Formats: sequence, structure tokens, C-alpha cells
Amino acid sequence: MPTGYTASIEKGISFKQFVLQCARAFGALIDMRDDPMDAEIPDEFKPSDHYLNALAKAKNELKRVKTLTVSEAEHSAELEYKEKLQQHEEYIAKKRELKAKYEKMLDKVKLWTPPTPDHAELKKFMIDQINGSIKFDCDTSYSTGNPPKLMIGHEWLQAKINQCLKDVEYYSDELEKENKRYEGRTSWVRELKQSLINEDE
Repeated sequence: MPTGYTASIEKGISFKQFVLQCARAFGALIDMRDDPMDAEIPDEFKPSDHYLNALAKAKNELKRVKTLTVSEAEHSAELEYKEKLQQHEEYIAKKRELKAKYEKMLDKVKLWTPPTPDHAELKKFMIDQINGSIKFDCDTSYSTGNPPKLMIGHEWLQAKINQCLKDVEYYSDELEKENKRYEGRTSWVRELKQSLINEDE
């Protein structure tokens, strides 16, 4: 039975076309594996601007934070604390609401009488599934024991600067890695196409 790659051999595909189609299964072209088989393979790959934009944003944030006064930092610390406290409370409320839904369903399952002995395993399975979900989806012990803390201005400012510096370093590293990956992909495809330059279409 022909595969997606071999189906066109019967129709008279050339060696070059076959190689280029099969190349889609490899790292440099793996993003094209679901594209139509006749989709053009580019000569060059360019990374998205995600890391470039994130790096610019991190640098701008670092620059902005470094200009804050202590009183501005105090105000920002208070705003951030209130926002994190609200998120914290919403997170715990969602977990508790989900647990209540699971427990309601668990009660129904426990009250259910399986129609035959063959269905007893189904009931046990349902109970196990719900208990596992309660354990993993509804645990708030870490969150309730670690509520957000209000920082004083200069502490908040130093923490923010440190975070911005980490972000700049992280996005710089990721941008460099992505550029190297895309250079490698481009090189792989160019070398492949060069090796097929004398092959008939």
C-alpha cells in the first residue's frame, strides 16, 4: 500500500521531487509534514519575531524600572500586591469550586448500583478517576500556605530589576539559539537542493 510519500511514484514523479517530498519528514522541514506534498520548499527559513519582540520588551521594561523613584516603586509594589492577591484568591476559589463539582459527581457514582456484576469494575474505575482528579486538580495546600506578600519599595524595585535582567538574558539566549536553528535548517535545505541540481524534474 502506498504511503503519502510514495503515492506519486505511480504517477511518474521524478527522483528530485521524490527526495524533496521525503525531506519533509526530517528536522529542517518537519513543520511542512502536514502541508500539501506539492507545497514549495523555501530556500531560506526565518525565525518568528517572538524572541526579538520579547527581548525588546524586556529591555524597555528594565530601562523603565531603573528610572522609578522609591515612592513610585512603593506604589507599584502595592498595586502588584493587590493584583496578585486577587489572582491568588480567584485561583483558590476555582479549585474549591472544581472540587465541589467532583465531589457531587463522586456522591452520585457511589450511590449508583451497577446493573450487573460485570459493571462493578466500571463503578470502581469512575471512583478512582474522580479521586485522582480531586487529588491532582484541587490541591490548594501550597497556595493557601503561600499567599502573596507586600514588598516595601526598594525591595520590590530590586526584585523587579533582577527579574528584568533575567528576562533580558533569557530572551537573548533564546534568540541566539533560534537564529542558529534556522540557519541550520536553511543550510540543510540549500545543501539538499544543491545535491539535486543536475537531476531531472
